[in-house]
Amino acid sequence: RRQIPPESVLIMSNLYGQLSGDAFVIFPSLDSAKQAVMEKNHQHIGTRYVDLYLL
Repeated sequence: RRQIPPESVLIMSNLYGQLSGDAFVIFPSLDSAKQAVMEKNHQHIGTRYVDLYLL
């Protein structure tokens, strides 16, 4: 299991400061980002169902 440093994660909120359910993660390489999408897309992370996209 790989660890993502907290400074590489941006959790989005709306204008009222409520969490929107969206987040962005900066991976150290394109290959590691592709691997994460292949392993975790349409899966549950904790109790959350996730859809992942490469941007």
